[in-house]
Amino acid sequence: QIPIVEDTTIICYTDGLTDLVNENEQVFSLPSLVEFSQKNYTEDVQQINRKLLKEIVQFKAGRGFVDDITVLTVKIFGR
Repeated sequence: QIPIVEDTTIICYTDGLTDLVNENEQVFSLPSLVEFSQKNYTEDVQQINRKLLKEIVQFKAGRGFVDDITVLTVKIFGR
């Protein structure tokens, strides 16, 4: 269990994201997503999703998708 406190950002995703492979056979792995999250967690959810989409497109560099990708970003606000 992880406590969810005020100003928490949660990014839920399907395995299509972390299975994404670029032209150099590198995988957009969990550490890649963690690094992205650490850089962008203060943004609003729309901006996080836009930046993540941009990063995914740049990462795959014209290579097609072999699996679907679904991302749900949630920000928990205080009362």
